Amino acid sequence: MELLWVRYQSQMSFYASTFSNAIVVNSYQDSTHRENSGGTEQCISVHIHNLKYTDSTHYSLDGGASTLLASGSPTTAQCTLKVNFSHTSSVVTSGAKIWAFDGTTDTNAPINVNVQAFQQGNTIWTNCNGRAAALLLADQAANASHDFFIGVSVLVVLCGIGFILRIIV
Repeated sequence: MELLWVRYQSQMSFYASTFSNAIVVNSYQDSTHRENSGGTEQCISVHIHNLKYTDSTHYSLDGGASTLLASGSPTTAQCTLKVNFSHTSSVVTSGAKIWAFDGTTDTNAPINVNVQAFQQGNTIWTNCNGRAAALLLADQAANASHDFFIGVSVLVVLCGIGFILRIIV
């Protein structure tokens, strides 16, 4: 099992209806954005799709109607994240997981936020707060490249949120 710890010059951020607007307490995000480390929005021409948790088996895509999670819905292109694991030789993936943590200790749940996630093709959301509640990703057959398509939604419980998503393949 390899731990993937990836840092980019940009980050994915969750907001209310527009960039930099705070999510109302006890609400899920209405928009998902890419921003740089200085807090400047990077979604100029290509915007990240917003998948909002509506209940354990439904989502809203980019502010649309509540839709049932199903095989092919949402599509891979509509998912919040595409995680690619590449290797120099053909390998299988087994036991891959994704979870949110407090940014310090990966076993700790995030503070003041609930993170829901699903892998494309799943029919339910998983509350993936802390390592013990990780979303287990489907095993994949031998290949040199593996793609995982993930939907993510965030509920703000109290002001002052902070979390990091960790992925283990």
